Amino acid sequence: PPVLPKKSFVARLDGAKFIVMLPDRDADYAVRVGGKLQRLLEEVEVRDHPELPKLTFSAGVATYSCPGEPFEHTLLAADHVLRMAKERGRARIETQQLNDASVIRRFDEDFVAADLREALRSGELELYAQPIVALREHRHPLGFELLLRLRGEEMVEGSAGRLVTVAQRHQLLTVLDRYVVDRAFSILAPHRAVLAAQRATISINVSGASLGDPAFTTHFIEQLKASQLPAGCIVVEITEQVALTDTARAGEAMRRLRAAGCGIAIDDFGTGANSLAYVHQLPVTRLKIDGSFIKDIITNKRSEAAVKGIVQLARDFVLQTVGEHVETREQANYLRRLGVDFGQGYLFGRPEPLDDAIRGLKDRNATTTSWGNMFGTVG
Repeated sequence: PPVLPKKSFVARLDGAKFIVMLPDRDADYAVRVGGKLQRLLEEVEVRDHPELPKLTFSAGVATYSCPGEPFEHTLLAADHVLRMAKERGRARIETQQLNDASVIRRFDEDFVAADLREALRSGELELYAQPIVALREHRHPLGFELLLRLRGEEMVEGSAGRLVTVAQRHQLLTVLDRYVVDRAFSILAPHRAVLAAQRATISINVSGASLGDPAFTTHFIEQLKASQLPAGCIVVEITEQVALTDTARAGEAMRRLRAAGCGIAIDDFGTGANSLAYVHQLPVTRLKIDGSFIKDIITNKRSEAAVKGIVQLARDFVLQTVGEHVETREQANYLRRLGVDFGQGYLFGRPEPLDDAIRGLKDRNATTTSWGNMFGTVG
């Protein structure tokens, strides 16, 4: 007092950034307090330095509905609105607008990033597995791709991709990759016998940031050796863009992983340029055909031609092929006729907890029951 009302709370967050809490007051009142602070700061002069510019004050105002939401979310919202005030011009006061799509998106990403950091600390990130199914006469083993879920977001569409996007923007990708590797091998190692008996493959996605870090590759290989999983059980998936961005560095890591007994899959294949050159240079074992070619393959001749070209390329280099985002039997039958080896998508199964997938493997007799038999009409 008299600058702020009684019961106000002030704390420094960092540098020249402060939080002011005004209990039992609304946003309009907070804006008026902000304006008062602006006027007071403009009058401040630094002693013996009258030539210094006048102080400016920007503020972001958000309403906290205690106890209806976590306080951290409201703090993030206020911080985002503050950033907006700075972007729109200094010495501004902005109020949270719940219908502002760009602000909501940034709030949402920061909320996910905060939840992700906490989940990494507490171990609440879950590993899910989505089946990869042989399309042609059971010539290839059953496989799974590992996906991440935040606990509580198990059924949220696109949750895995969203986590990766947020991790990339907040420099958490390498931490996330290491978490996945450690968690995956700890779950898989006790079941090495059933994985070997059914020749199951487990695909683990690795980011470009991690692939370019020799220490990460060393850690991956150490965990693989310690797990004593059968050779060929683990398939490392990288996106085509990663392979194209730094072929030399990616190639070195891939050769080390290949020598350790891992398969190497290129994800989203067909969307990049000069694919033939790097497939020739890199120790690739599997091509995952981008889902954009699969969704309209029955009606779009260009998509069909692209898939035919990829299949022929794979045959020339003795590589396996996987069609992604397969959702109908018609798509699966079409891919089989074109010579695609595997299918992955909701037709064959949605992601399920890795522990449940392993239990399913243990209960399934490899000679009489398989995903291929369960979906026998695909053939």
